[in-house]
Amino acid sequence: MFVTVPFAGQAMAYDTIKDALAAGTVVCDCTSPLMTAVGGRATHALRPWHGSAAEFAKSLLPKGTRLVAAFHTIASDVLRDLNQDVDSDALVMGDDAYAKAVVGSLIADIPGMRWVDCGGLQMARIAEGLTPLLISINGRYKVRESGFRLTGRDVWGDPRG
Repeated sequence: MFVTVPFAGQAMAYDTIKDALAAGTVVCDCTSPLMTAVGGRATHALRPWHGSAAEFAKSLLPKGTRLVAAFHTIASDVLRDLNQDVDSDALVMGDDAYAKAVVGSLIADIPGMRWVDCGGLQMARIAEGLTPLLISINGRYKVRESGFRLTGRDVWGDPRG
């Protein structure tokens, strides 16, 4: 299950779905905590009290839910047309290797997209902060689809092979 809501609606979204989640369900949280949640600008990050929106999501989910965070650096416009190659890497964070592999395999099915295992869920604190940076870049250069591509390897994915 993918949860793609603004930070202001994250708690309500999880409250709505939590009773329907069976143990072992993989949830991918794509929430980026932007200052727009409190009347600020989208180019400024909001720092949640849990450390990240993903860590806040973890506190809202029932035990046994397998949570990862991803897609913070992928523009939503890019994902609306999957007939075009996506020239960006998706950063995936989580404490559950199986859940990261499941989400990673879905990402790998998107033409041109690669996934990168960035480590534990606490790394979402950094990745979520990249969203306002990309929004700022998009505004400065009048584009809608800037993203990140990591160098150094042709294939990233699971670092264990």
